[in-house]
Order: sequence, then C-alpha cells, then structure tokens
Amino acid sequence: MDPLPVLQVLGALLIIGGIVAVFKVQSTKDSKIKLPFGVDITTPVPGLALALLGVVMVYVPTTDFLKQEPTITGVSLMTDDGYPSGQYNVRCPFSVGLTGEISVGIKGGVVSYRFVHSQGIGGTEVADRVQQLNFSEPDTKTVSTSVDFTFPAGETTVMYWLEVLEPGQEKSDSVRLDMRCDLSLPPGPDTLPPDVGTPAP
Repeated sequence: MDPLPVLQVLGALLIIGGIVAVFKVQSTKDSKIKLPFGVDITTPVPGLALALLGVVMVYVPTTDFLKQEPTITGVSLMTDDGYPSGQYNVRCPFSVGLTGEISVGIKGGVVSYRFVHSQGIGGTEVADRVQQLNFSEPDTKTVSTSVDFTFPAGETTVMYWLEVLEPGQEKSDSVRLDMRCDLSLPPGPDTLPPDVGTPAP
C-alpha cells in the first residue's frame, strides 16, 4: 500500500482528535479527558499538540510527494510496422513512419523529449525540436515522427532514436533505416510494403 494516503489519514485523525480534545477540556467541568493507556488531557495544550502533529503528518509527506519528478521507466522506438530496423528499395520521395513510447512511474508530471538522427552509423547527430508530454499519473504515451527520403536515386543509412531530456536523460535503442531510392521502380503504393528486417520479439 502507498504510505502517502495512510499518513494523510492518520494525520487527519490526529487533527480531528486534537481539536475535539481542546473543546472538550474547555467545556467539561472536571477539565479532564481520558485517553487510552492511562493518558489524561487536563489542558488544551496536548490537544493542540496532537492537532499540530496531524498537520505535519498531512502536509510534509504531501509536499514531498508533489516535489517528486516522474520517473522514466521505459523509452522505445520502432517503425510504424513494429520493426526495430528497415531495409527499403523504393521509388522516392518516400516516408517512413516511426512510433515511440515513453513510460513513467511514481506520479505524473511533464516529460521533455526529442527525436535525434544521424546520417549513417557514428555520423553527426541532428536533433529535432524539443516537445513535451503531460502525465497525470503513471502511464505510457505514444509519440511519432516520419523520416522523409526525397533524393531521386542512390542509397543511404539513417539512424533514429528517441531521447528524453527531463527528468533525467534516457534514450531508446536506435532504429536503422537502409534506404535505396530507385527511379526505375513504379511510384505509389506498388512499392509497398518495403523489404524489412526481422520483426521485434
């Protein structure tokens, strides 16, 4: 069980009990309230102390919880067809869709992320614009982008990955796209589906 609700409930009970004790001590003739374990309250001070302790038990864990950032529990990226890589022999221009997932735990919050790619393995990294996701609770959300190949003919390899910037820094495995643009191929849907690698397990 999450300890936060338990502390809040106990704190609320202490607040109520402390306030009730204060009023009872002030209103009863013998000015004494008997509590379990042989404890007697004869002045408002103990009741106020109980109420104050209850406020602390409610307030401190809540503020600490609210200060926590979401914890990244998973970052992944695949082609729209669910493959970790793709080999394409098509007529260009041609676009390849990529779908990523970002998972957070503990609590919701704002996650900043971006897509990054490089030309070939070990090439210069180029980052797309930073985007944000809002999580109201532990959850998994989907993000997407597309890679456009516009050159008329030739071959290229592009590496793409998903990178979380805040909180912390996490990134997915890279998706490798091997593209061969061939003007001799017919345009349009006749070039689909592409020749792709082994599906992800």
